[in-house]
Formats: sequence, structure tokens, C-alpha cells
Amino acid sequence: MKNESIDVKIDAVRARTIPSCPSDLESRVLRRIRLSTKEQSSDVALFPRLAPICFAAVIAVVVSAGTSLRFATQSRKSIHDRQQARTALNFDVFHNDAFKAGHRSSR
Repeated sequence: MKNESIDVKIDAVRARTIPSCPSDLESRVLRRIRLSTKEQSSDVALFPRLAPICFAAVIAVVVSAGTSLRFATQSRKSIHDRQQARTALNFDVFHNDAFKAGHRSSR
């Protein structure tokens, strides 16, 4: 590999003089800093107004999810309890296939 051409180009770039800074550079930088701090302070002022709304929304979601889960498990348990009671008390005696078959044959 020939690095001589790259070295020549690097030396040419090094030989260039750096342009001087504009005279109002310091005032531009300070102005930009002032503007950015004003933008940040206006953003911060927005968050205290949004915080109670976000908090209320989170609470509403948590409460509704908890209530939904509670009712879903309660409903499922209720259905299971009814099925157990029906089986334990033999309420399905009239829906039994053997009973129906015996009832039909007795006619």
C-alpha cells in the first residue's frame, strides 16, 4: 500500500490556517444559552400541570383492572360453586340420560 498520497493530503490540510472566530461569537453563545434555559423552564412548567392528570389516569387504570379481575374471578368461582352444589345435591337427576331412557321405556 502506498500511503504517500494520503500523507501528502494530510500535510496539506495541516498547513491550512484556521479561520478566526467571528467577533460576536461570545454574544451568540450566551444568547443561545439564555434561549435554551427559557425553553427548559417553560417545559418544566408544563409538567406540574400534567402530573395530577397522569396520576389520576394511572389510578383509574389500576382500579378498573383490579375491579375487573375481582369480578371475573368471583364470577368464575360462582359458576364453579353452582356446579358443585348441583352435583352435591343431585339436582341433575332429571337431566340424567339414564332417567330419561327409563322414563321413555315405561310409557
